[in-house]
Amino acid sequence: MVCDRHPQRRFHALVDSAYGGQDTLRQLPGNCDLTARWQMNVKLCEPAPTCRKPGQRGRLPAHGPLLGSPRQMLDEQRCPHLQIELYGRQQQTLRVATCLACLWTVPQRLLRMVAVEPTAYTAPALAAALVERLRVHG
Repeated sequence: MVCDRHPQRRFHALVDSAYGGQDTLRQLPGNCDLTARWQMNVKLCEPAPTCRKPGQRGRLPAHGPLLGSPRQMLDEQRCPHLQIELYGRQQQTLRVATCLACLWTVPQRLLRMVAVEPTAYTAPALAAALVERLRVHG
């Protein structure tokens, strides 16, 4: 892969939802960012804890607390509105909700989830995941 041959460079892949799943996230090199469209009902969680609490016994949990889906993000949050021009046509207003989360099945990879929904029904809502160089502070 190109990322492995040029470790000093940053890459950004823009992929279809078929390529943005858990297998791709697990194998994504550290110098590659990714943007992919996802389903609105994807299961998200907070990053897993990286250190023990005082007096905690046993191993650390693999997942952080469960978060709402992108659909729930749009339904439960007051979302900012964004004006865009789509394909050179009239302007459209979108509701945008965003959060930092991990995919439940890949809890070691922090994502920036963005859920978008038109205010006037012209298209269904969609969710996108941006895999960036995000740092988890434990």
